[in-house]
Amino acid sequence: DGFKMYYNGKSRDGEFPWLEQVGLAYSKDMINWTRYENNPVLSVSPHDWDCFFSCGQHVLYDSENKRWVMFYCGYDGEHAVDGVALSDDGILWKKYSKPIIPVGEQGEIDETHAHKPCVFWHNGVLYHIYCAVRPTIEDEKEKYGHEFRCLTIAASVPFDEA
Repeated sequence: DGFKMYYNGKSRDGEFPWLEQVGLAYSKDMINWTRYENNPVLSVSPHDWDCFFSCGQHVLYDSENKRWVMFYCGYDGEHAVDGVALSDDGILWKKYSKPIIPVGEQGEIDETHAHKPCVFWHNGVLYHIYCAVRPTIEDEKEKYGHEFRCLTIAASVPFDEA
């Protein structure tokens, strides 16, 4: 059956706006790759929260429900957030209509962006690590510039129950 690789494909070089979408390639030996002829497999959604970028994917197989799960980053030109899509075959994907990790409230660690997923399952808990971005506060500007970025985590249960 071989291997599948999901990658970010960019519509063009240069100034924004461009589109980034998920492409698929196949390999039998992990050295020679062939792009799927109907790329992209996860497209942007016009006039929605992922209208410019639908990329930065983390793909897992859900063996209990026998389906593929793609956690991905959507960007609308202002905020980047994480979403999820499901597939029975790893080729045809159905997106959940809303972000699963939206941006936080003003003053929270992820008020600007909550994106770039890395997800794992451990002891019955789903952990979702992502890049949180907020504007810098005055004493941070010299060190971090105009925005503060860090990794943060969300979980499927409260942390005191994990």
